Amino acid sequence: MAAGDHRSRLRCLTLARIVAASLVALAFTVTMVVVLLRAGVVDLRLSVKHGHIQSAGLLWNKSDLIFKHVWRRRSDTITFYMPAKELTVWMSMDAYDTSLRATNVCVTAVHIIDMPNAPSFEDMVEIHTVNNTVATGNDHKACKKWRHPGSPSMQLDRWVTLQDPLMLCYISQKYGGVNDFTAMLKVNITIFFRPEDGIDTPPLTEIHYCWPVTIGNTRRISQESEAVACKPSHAIDYASIAPVLNLSHLTATQQYICRKWGNLPLA
Repeated sequence: MAAGDHRSRLRCLTLARIVAASLVALAFTVTMVVVLLRAGVVDLRLSVKHGHIQSAGLLWNKSDLIFKHVWRRRSDTITFYMPAKELTVWMSMDAYDTSLRATNVCVTAVHIIDMPNAPSFEDMVEIHTVNNTVATGNDHKACKKWRHPGSPSMQLDRWVTLQDPLMLCYISQKYGGVNDFTAMLKVNITIFFRPEDGIDTPPLTEIHYCWPVTIGNTRRISQESEAVACKPSHAIDYASIAPVLNLSHLTATQQYICRKWGNLPLA
């Protein structure tokens, strides 16, 4: 009888331990679910409309020099491509928030990376960085809201003027006579959220990479052209091998042309 009572007590103790462990695990699971729900998961999808950034004019200026031969009845024409005074482009991007938690998306910087051997990443060069201008139209103003902020789909359409002499020189010497070129965009964004259960959620900073994107003055793009979806970095720097543009990317002759007919500084 005593042995049976002992076995019953052991079974009860074992059952009690199992129940207690299950309750602890259940409580931990519920806590984690609440934490995850409160923290929220944002799945922001960024894209470049039509996969193209349209320039208001050509990417370069040019000058034709005509040489007439004295003893032969013909002439030769040599074309020099020179930097444009400035480059005004139409930036058009969409952001889609599947979580419905974002109230605004601020584009803090757009890095333009030339892809001369697209789709290969070989010989990529970061030719320019646009700071804030994409989102505000002015470097010194806070981020303005997109169209339809706080809705699942937000749109950003804005003219941006690029005036960097080195970038304009590089484009004219690399793509003189060509209407457009292929690039990757490295887009730095900050996502702002609405409060959850009265608790403020801090802004989230992300980097998205968009490629291949064409830049230039072209008629090949139409309303039916597909958008280029951007890839969140997820700690991967797709542009890590791209050096920042400097004078070493230009030959001595190209530098001379850009200093004589452009605003390229001496050093």
